[in-house]
Amino acid sequence: MQSLYEMGVKYTEITTDVFLRLPPGHDFSKTILRVTCEDDLYYVNSFNFAYVVLPANLTQFAARITKPVISEIYLRGSNPFTVTKMFKRSFDLSNVSMIRYVDNFDDNKETMKKLVKGLQEKFIWPVDICPLNKKSAGVSAAISAVFAHADCVTMRYGSRVKYAELQDYLLNLSNIYGIIPSQDAVLALCRCHALHFLVFGKLSDSETDALRQYQIVPHRSIPVDGLLSIGFEERMLKSIRSGGQKDSELYLSPLVKKLRSMQLDGKSAKELSDIIDSYCAKLFK
Repeated sequence: MQSLYEMGVKYTEITTDVFLRLPPGHDFSKTILRVTCEDDLYYVNSFNFAYVVLPANLTQFAARITKPVISEIYLRGSNPFTVTKMFKRSFDLSNVSMIRYVDNFDDNKETMKKLVKGLQEKFIWPVDICPLNKKSAGVSAAISAVFAHADCVTMRYGSRVKYAELQDYLLNLSNIYGIIPSQDAVLALCRCHALHFLVFGKLSDSETDALRQYQIVPHRSIPVDGLLSIGFEERMLKSIRSGGQKDSELYLSPLVKKLRSMQLDGKSAKELSDIIDSYCAKLFK
């Protein structure tokens, strides 16, 4: 969770089964608790959660919650304006601070801009866009929602594959729009990947898993017997020596290659790669 904050995430969202595993005295001021049943209400008002998420079918419990409430509407292709009007007539929303819309949104920027602007003008609640990842369009929809000035955009980290993924969002901003994440954000991304594996025993399900495997695997080490393990070549980009090529250019790690593709110059890419290698060496120790 701390690494996610360092990546630039403002709030992390958890369910009570995760909440009960956290150590006593944990600071929940940047945490959103997702209510899945009435029993979860025992914990809601006793801790300093930033927000509480209530799926639409549980909105009747909003009056019993003292924390700011985010009502979540799963659109399933329905018209968001019509659904919100029905939602408004069905529940007392005086304690609702934001409405989250979950759907397979059109990733066209103009379409998203009209949607977000229309919702903000027609209703009083801030708009949270949570794109599903059908046909791998979730990340593009999330980027479109950011450009459309949605009040909040919700994405996933981990194995909930039906939602747009935070890692791919960050790297798409870099590759497509030239918005380069800070060194701290890149290091936090590596740390999230490693910690996810340590905590859950599996890699986070991501389009960028291949990249992060390069980041946390000691890809420059050679066994003492001099034999490279199977798959080593996949982690090492070898260049063929030519005319005036320098020894330092004989190979580039996949990470350096990726950083160069993110429009970083060679020196900056190498420096950032060295920082990541140094961190990962400590991690493995």
